[in-house]
Amino acid sequence: MAGEAPDGLLSWHGGGGRSSAVAARVTPTGVPGRLGEVDTVKHWRALIVLGTAQFLMVLDTSVMNVSISQLVEDFHTEVTTIQAVITLYALVMAAFMMIGGRLGDILGRRRLFILGLVVYGIGSALTALAPTVWVLALGWSVIEGLGAALVLPAMAALVAESYHGRERAVAYGVIGGLAGAGIAVGPLLGGWVTTYLSWRLVFAGEVVVVAAILCFHRVVAESVRADPRPRLDVVGAALSAAGLGLGVLGVLQSSSWGWVQPRNPPFTVLGFAPTLFVISAGAVVLALFVHWERRRDAHGADPLVHLPLLSRPPLRSGLMTLLSQNLILLGLFFTIPLYLQVVQGFDAFQTGLRLLPVSITMLVTSMGAARLGRVAGPRRVVRLALVTLAAAIVWLLATIEPVIDDAQFAGAMALLGVGMGLLASQLGNVVQSSADEQERSEVGGLQFTAQNLGSALGTALIGSLLIGALANAFTTHVEQNPSLSDETRHQTAIALEAGVKFVPTDQVRSAAERAGLPPSEVDAVTDSYASAQLDGLKAAILATGGITLAGFLVTTHLPTARTGRPKHPESEDAADAPRSGALNRREGTDAPDRTCRGLGGRRRPPGAGRLHRWCLRVHARRVGGDRHRDAGLVPPPGAGGVAVGHRRGVLDRARARPAVRGASGPAGPGPEDRRRGVPCGVADRQGRRPADRGRGRQPAPGPRPPRHLLAGARRRRGRAGGLVGGSGTPRGRLVAPHGRHRLDQSAARPADHLVQARPDALKA
Repeated sequence: MAGEAPDGLLSWHGGGGRSSAVAARVTPTGVPGRLGEVDTVKHWRALIVLGTAQFLMVLDTSVMNVSISQLVEDFHTEVTTIQAVITLYALVMAAFMMIGGRLGDILGRRRLFILGLVVYGIGSALTALAPTVWVLALGWSVIEGLGAALVLPAMAALVAESYHGRERAVAYGVIGGLAGAGIAVGPLLGGWVTTYLSWRLVFAGEVVVVAAILCFHRVVAESVRADPRPRLDVVGAALSAAGLGLGVLGVLQSSSWGWVQPRNPPFTVLGFAPTLFVISAGAVVLALFVHWERRRDAHGADPLVHLPLLSRPPLRSGLMTLLSQNLILLGLFFTIPLYLQVVQGFDAFQTGLRLLPVSITMLVTSMGAARLGRVAGPRRVVRLALVTLAAAIVWLLATIEPVIDDAQFAGAMALLGVGMGLLASQLGNVVQSSADEQERSEVGGLQFTAQNLGSALGTALIGSLLIGALANAFTTHVEQNPSLSDETRHQTAIALEAGVKFVPTDQVRSAAERAGLPPSEVDAVTDSYASAQLDGLKAAILATGGITLAGFLVTTHLPTARTGRPKHPESEDAADAPRSGALNRREGTDAPDRTCRGLGGRRRPPGAGRLHRWCLRVHARRVGGDRHRDAGLVPPPGAGGVAVGHRRGVLDRARARPAVRGASGPAGPGPEDRRRGVPCGVADRQGRRPADRGRGRQPAPGPRPPRHLLAGARRRRGRAGGLVGGSGTPRGRLVAPHGRHRLDQSAARPADHLVQARPDALKA
């Protein structure tokens, strides 16, 4: 019986008396076949369309962040109001991302992709024409946020649907590189347009790009869903939106509300800042959401998210790594622009120019590192990326000086882009390859939910740490400065109690002059604040380095094995993900699959790697079993007896051997056969799977392993203890019976019944 493989993986199952079959792959054009038969031009046109949508969503946020001052001036409002608009956009995306992922299964992924683009285009047009800040909030924060929550999960699922094998890894590398490029290019493009033209042109240009994507949406293919479409869990959707919204709101407002001591919150709870209470309320609502989803799943109803997905180690590890990646990236891109604009005094366009090396190296590395993941395994590439990021952060710390060294800073930015590109080239493919075809949209929603949580945490945590380090360093410098009087120190301490902001030193100088300080003390206070700025920036960047090193802890369950190049056209999807990262979905389990799925489906004992690889090679030769059957080298169904190889010499030797007591013929297996165990689930000398021993089933054809491999497995039996794969057989029993005398006895079974059943087999 053919096993159903995860998309991108090739699974083999031995069958009782029948050759295994390989599940046919459906190409993006809808025709089963090999990758070489796919229209390559249309293939990459689809990636261009999907990648443009990804780039557009990320670019939009970056442009808004550098346009804050112009928005404040145009709408005659305050900075806190524009920051609230940006916060609302993040809240809408985080709250509706999982709902968008589920709607992809209900409405269809391409249809949802188109619908989300239409919603996003309407929001962009309304933002470009916004007469007031409230219309801006409606168009950009609400409507565009909803559109992005619909587009991004569908986009991730469509990439996995449109590309297979090595092409999928390359496609996700390009998507990840474009996301990073949008984060870095946004300040450059937005700064130039905002400075020399108008910020409204950016959103008008987004409408044009959305229209272009809609014109070419037909190049993105979608497979037809065979099973019934699920229904939307309305209660679960409301609970998830409320829980995620409250959690993200508390995290984002922590820098302005304060964590414990209130700064400027809209309300207090028992004299404390409301931040922790809002986050706790979100956690309680999410706990109710988990309980509700489990209840619906137990009653057979369609949940919003199948929570057992999170029990899959590769998927869970991939999501946690994605969260940490965005936490590091957004934390750095919150800190670095402050250094360039506030400390160095660069405008938005000059800041974007100095961030350009990140975009270039990230895009190039993410496209080129997909092959590296196939050679070394995703876990090694991700850990190499974390090491590269740590080195880039150390280099960046050395460049945080009062006067910037452009060459050193550009080198650190380029190395940072390399590390981010290595991460982006692997994580999307790892996450989507951990899901079945029917789970793509759900996993896409989880994927972008993790990314949004990481972005919110990165901005909030690193921002709070930066402000705290700035206040502490400024207080220390003022107290240790001998040129300041006690009265000046006291006035500074009173001012710091009201809160400190990361502002240019000119504003600090003006505030000191308004306080009536003498010129010498004005200079001393200004210098102390400038030194505190550098200390706070270094503390924030160092914190991202610590998060980078902690990222090693969540990479434990990422796939590790090399995929290699498939030798047969039927197995081209075997390179989609490493074998050790495949998921065992038999009977609903999601543990890493160490099963020899080629011959028998039993789990292999540790140390039997050579025999396991032999199983895969043998079954790769057997997948085209029709040609062996046509040549007369495979017994017909129901013939019984020994299983022989596909070479005629093996059949000749089997026919020439004398019969022994206990030999099996058409009547079925003998008592000796029932006592013999087979390592790694390989079909025994009778051709039966281990699960079929003693049940009177007909044998499955297949060659037997060479003796030196069996001997190697026998020598390694001391390394293994306990039972093998739940088979109920001690590992020693699996290999010990294969002594030389039993090998000789089992190999001496006659093949006369086979020759009688197929008399033409030896006449060729």
